[in-house]
Amino acid sequence: MRVNCAGNLASMILLKPFCTYYREALLRRAAGPEAFFAMRANFAASLAAVCATNYVAGIGDRHLQNFLLHEATGTLVPIDFG
Repeated sequence: MRVNCAGNLASMILLKPFCTYYREALLRRAAGPEAFFAMRANFAASLAAVCATNYVAGIGDRHLQNFLLHEATGTLVPIDFG
């Protein structure tokens, strides 16, 4: 299932918890605005690296249950490659 936050109003209301989950988790764990922006940058960089690596390696079946969020740094950690 692909989550698209830019859809119509009904789908945006239904999918809002999925689209804001990581943002809210990072906001709760950040000590301040600077820490939040650093965590968000770490998340974006690690997501890009994981996506590129999975594409090159041909790893399929990626869904939200295959990722962990490192709470201290905001880094995305892929799991379950078997």
